[in-house]
Amino acid sequence: MGGQQDKFAVAPDSTAVISDHTPIFGCFEEGANGLSGEEACAHRDRIASYFVRRVVPSGGSIFSHKVGLRDLVIVEKGGLRMVSYAAGSSNARDSAKNETVIKVVGENEMLGLVELVENVEQEADEATGRMPTDVLAQGKTYLLVLSQDKYTTEMMAKRDADVACGLFCDNLVNLTKDKVLAWLNKVSVLQSLGEPALRKLADVAHFRSLPGGKVVLKQGDRAERLHVILSGSLDVACKSDMRKTIVGQRDSTTHDGKKQVVVGNLHEGDFFGESALLSTEDSERGAVPLTSTASVLSTTQCLFIYFDTQELRARLEEMPEVMEKINAYIKNRLTGQLLAMNLSLFEAMRPASVALFTANLVVQTFNDGETVFAKGSKGTDFYVLIQGSVEIAVDEDEKIVLDKKGSYFGELALIREEPRAAAVKAIGATILARISGANFKKLCLGSPSVAAEFEIKALGSKASVGAMLVHPRTAPLLKASLDKELATENYECWDAIEAFRSAAETAADDALAAQALGIYKKWIDTTTDDQVNLSGKVTRALKTYFDGAKPADRPPVSVFDGTQKCISNNLKGNLQRFCVTADYKKFLGELNVYKKGRK
Repeated sequence: MGGQQDKFAVAPDSTAVISDHTPIFGCFEEGANGLSGEEACAHRDRIASYFVRRVVPSGGSIFSHKVGLRDLVIVEKGGLRMVSYAAGSSNARDSAKNETVIKVVGENEMLGLVELVENVEQEADEATGRMPTDVLAQGKTYLLVLSQDKYTTEMMAKRDADVACGLFCDNLVNLTKDKVLAWLNKVSVLQSLGEPALRKLADVAHFRSLPGGKVVLKQGDRAERLHVILSGSLDVACKSDMRKTIVGQRDSTTHDGKKQVVVGNLHEGDFFGESALLSTEDSERGAVPLTSTASVLSTTQCLFIYFDTQELRARLEEMPEVMEKINAYIKNRLTGQLLAMNLSLFEAMRPASVALFTANLVVQTFNDGETVFAKGSKGTDFYVLIQGSVEIAVDEDEKIVLDKKGSYFGELALIREEPRAAAVKAIGATILARISGANFKKLCLGSPSVAAEFEIKALGSKASVGAMLVHPRTAPLLKASLDKELATENYECWDAIEAFRSAAETAADDALAAQALGIYKKWIDTTTDDQVNLSGKVTRALKTYFDGAKPADRPPVSVFDGTQKCISNNLKGNLQRFCVTADYKKFLGELNVYKKGRK
């Protein structure tokens, strides 16, 4: 931002005669743009007439010495310190503790290029009426100033007729775009797009400056802009009643008298408000205005580039590869929110299955009242609620509402392979994660622990012992209950058989045979102290098999089916007692999140 100067000869508080190698005057070097040395000097002198000198005493604000907020400033001698003040501080300039240094500008450097060329939106501190930033002189400082008024009303107006003004203004615009490109290139999702695509985005970029302590985006409001952070830091916060569904919260803060939980931070190169791009609009469905899932609050002075949704969509239609990358990023962020909900569904999955499940998600948005699927329609997909709520209508008299993030629906028609038993429609703007029935069956129903989730959800207290002992949330609760009943051998044998079934997929024949024999000797042979109570028929069948089997014979996976059936009978009484415990009722309440009464 700046360069070495050959000379600055200026008339006091008047015009400047500029001979300089600063980038903004690079267009007037001999040979540049086909200029001769004489032409280059003449054009520099012409542009110099638009600059004036200002002298600012040590510690003084340049804005108190005839420099505007959007003027371009070159430091001839001395230095400048750009500072921000604590929000609401009444006497910030006299109190160093309220002051944060944003940037130091030395001799031959410039300040305010973007502000001059672009319309940077700025907001004053509501408490004091003061602008959030100031620029102070470090020692007695001499400045060369190009006012935005001269730039816009005189130089830009003459750019087509005056060669010097045309070259200079074009150079400033190009330098500003280069700065914007450098900023955009720091955004992770945009880094690989290349300069042509970034220049198209830069054409529709807007600039905004905000002091610390401002709410940039409020939870529950519609996100209508995509913001890219150029400088400063912000907190991402959610209402305190969301603590249970947010992973990684570090502390809480109060804003406007409402308790917030800070769940993350944003810095230079980050962006937010991407849900604005999910508010898709087409001729059949109309606009789908989505609301923000969290608040974003500035903690320091911040500078943003922002994109209005409609302008950005129009530009992205010309660059489908960019839209694809942004959609993928948005999907990954929403998937992260989904995983952060601590769903019991994901607890029951293996990590590899969770990765495949989320990789196959399709993010879908709905208007208020729009149908997700109709009653009697073929069940083809499984849904998880990310934002909003849905109404499930079995009939006119039975309508239930699903409004808790992470709630899921649509599994019964897939499991039973029958038509939908209810109609589902969106209440308000709603986001759903959808997975195809084929992937649902492969990833969910193929896992005993996940299948147990659906059985418990559908049957509640009537779910089988097997489902209770396989599900990761109910298993420890039921086992603790069985410990009190001195029935530990039953669930230990059950766990060993489930481990045997899992090993059957990959274990060698002799290893699997040894595993099966170990189960038989520990819990079934009549000589063991840990014998489970089996029927005579099952005991005789197992004895016949193991007495006749060779050590290397691969046992069938079904060899212990009768054993598990007997264990289920043994535990029926224990199960009835467990199903009335407070722990199980709490789990069942979390799992069955349907709420009646909203029609």
